[in-house]
Amino acid sequence: MASKWSLELLNRACASVEEEKARAMAELEPKLVLEEFLQKVMDEPSVEDPVHDAYRVYYGIACIAILADSAASSQTLVPKLERIIKSLLLRNKVKPRKSQLGHVYRQVAEILGYYHCQKGDLDAAIWEVSIGHTLAQGSSQKPGEISQFTYAHLALNNGSAMLACSLFRQLREGTASRFWYQVGLVGEIKSLRLAGQKTLIPEMMQQLQGLKFHARVQEHAQWEQLMYSMPDDLDVWVAAQDEENLHPSLVVRLALWLYAQPNPASHLDTIKKLRKYRSAFKKLGLDQKTKVAIRVWETIDTLYDSSIPFEVRLRHASSVMETIGKLCIDSRSMTLVALHRWVMRNSQSHLSLLVEEEYRSLSLRLSHGMHTDVLNLMDNVSKGRRILQDIFPPSLEGIHTMSRAMGLPADHRKADDEWLIEPEMSLRWGA
Repeated sequence: MASKWSLELLNRACASVEEEKARAMAELEPKLVLEEFLQKVMDEPSVEDPVHDAYRVYYGIACIAILADSAASSQTLVPKLERIIKSLLLRNKVKPRKSQLGHVYRQVAEILGYYHCQKGDLDAAIWEVSIGHTLAQGSSQKPGEISQFTYAHLALNNGSAMLACSLFRQLREGTASRFWYQVGLVGEIKSLRLAGQKTLIPEMMQQLQGLKFHARVQEHAQWEQLMYSMPDDLDVWVAAQDEENLHPSLVVRLALWLYAQPNPASHLDTIKKLRKYRSAFKKLGLDQKTKVAIRVWETIDTLYDSSIPFEVRLRHASSVMETIGKLCIDSRSMTLVALHRWVMRNSQSHLSLLVEEEYRSLSLRLSHGMHTDVLNLMDNVSKGRRILQDIFPPSLEGIHTMSRAMGLPADHRKADDEWLIEPEMSLRWGA
């Protein structure tokens, strides 16, 4: 039996709800918009009405999008919305993998992927989007920008910066939306910077000039501009900023960047100035990544508090390492350098080696093996490196002597006493 819907109806419902959402979000608090849209999703007519059902689907999608960008509790609400939407699809004879209207399954999966992406669960996001592509087979509608963004965002946060660069470029070049063009452009610049490909950035930075940024892109564009043309005195730059320009994610990254500098103590006054915004940010509807970054910033603050016993601060440093994987890639790399500064300052040489190697491994992954310090913040020589030299003498004779003392079998050494290392082994380390 054919669907009760048509492609024209779905496109009209999608565009209408998007326009209504944009107007409402400009005038009302997100919480109020969410409450209003939820009522429309739950509005079950007494008689079956395919047109009403189509609008309910897109009101449900809009609700998930609002929840993705807010701090509202959504662990039970999002699955409930997903169930309602899919029941409406089945009631109106839209079958997965068979219907020409199957792109709606992809749209639902894309918004769920975006939701997981914003909440920091990138693995769930990528699987959701992939499932959506499978369910939409048979539809002539192309994947949307959210799918492309999810793949690019996942690639970058997994350390594949050059792949992310390519995906962001495809997003930028293939969209007619001003918002997604800006997302793709800023994402490509970020990917190139973290890949250590700074010579390719100037031309792209010119494209940023004169753009009127969407509010959700502004802070990320501002950060890339700051990283590209770093002022001689960052403390003076911060002091000159209007409060409205200091968005939450920008302030957090600034604090982590200052803690990662060669002499963090010289920036403590500026960090203290930034700290006053932190309590205000906690009252906002922040995404999960930013909330985690704020907690990490708070923990690093405690490391410099001499009134706290040193062994307690060491435990705090350990908690930072445990949280690293939950940060976005930019904050992750800066946090590793910031933590390295503190453990080096407190003569924790072996611990500093572990943190340093984690950062260098991440740098190598981001740069496709080209750079060990993509942020250009680490010292050329560290105590940690000297520890390695103490453990593994630089001379081949020393290594050979060590291998005999350890009782390694003869086939692990060449006849001329050279140390035999398989290429795959050396490549796997730090990947």
